[in-house]
Amino acid sequence: MRNLIQELEFVMKEKDLSSENAARYIGCSFKQIYNWLQGTSKPSLIYRKAIRRGIERMKKLASVNMKNIFEARDLYRKIKKNITLEEKNWLLDSAGNYYIYHERLKKLAAKYKI
Repeated sequence: MRNLIQELEFVMKEKDLSSENAARYIGCSFKQIYNWLQGTSKPSLIYRKAIRRGIERMKKLASVNMKNIFEARDLYRKIKKNITLEEKNWLLDSAGNYYIYHERLKKLAAKYKI
């Protein structure tokens, strides 16, 4: 079981995911992930299965690299004067997960032909 938690921790670091974001992939609370990582509790059989599925989903995420960060920053600068407040909130709602943020940013850029 420790190997499973170590793999979870590794994937979270690799994909730059917080406990809150990883919890969305697993289907649990961020507090549960925190406790598993700290060793203060152990996941039940149901959660071990959910962790395995969540890890597989997280592995499919693109890794964050500096090129993507600069690209997103430049793209946001270009579209920020065009987007509505609702679109800005929609975009920033995903800021905790860089991959989703970047994908939403590209959708807005396409919408405004930027």
